[in-house]
Amino acid sequence: MNAGELCIREVVTALPEDTAESAACQMREGHVGDLVVVNARDGRNLPVGIVTDRDLVLKVIAVGRQPAEVRLEQIMGQVLVTVDEHTEISAVLDGMKENGVRRMPVINAEGGLIGILTYDDMVEWFAEELAAMVTLVHKEQRLERTLDR
Repeated sequence: MNAGELCIREVVTALPEDTAESAACQMREGHVGDLVVVNARDGRNLPVGIVTDRDLVLKVIAVGRQPAEVRLEQIMGQVLVTVDEHTEISAVLDGMKENGVRRMPVINAEGGLIGILTYDDMVEWFAEELAAMVTLVHKEQRLERTLDR
């Protein structure tokens, strides 16, 4: 399994000059806790940052800034960690741990945004894989019991 296969393809995006207020509205409408900040170039959305609901609280609301006056480029993280769509999930997890991030925009060979992969998505996938393994073990045990009779 690779990042391109597991990622969520419907990504809520915004532009660097959009406001924190508009970002909060987009997050609410999209039922998401983050959005990917992009620059549009040659018909592609090139990711340049991420803004999370936590960023809005800690960098805007909690310090008394006016959400309608704060641009996303002012509050998005300074370093964006992306992952190529062909990267194996184990390598994505290693990258998340190494960089201390829970979300990674997934990009294609041209650097265009194709999706987002979150720690929660990966935990859900791992849980499903483990459940499938447990089911296999139980089937084998039932088969062995019938052979013993």
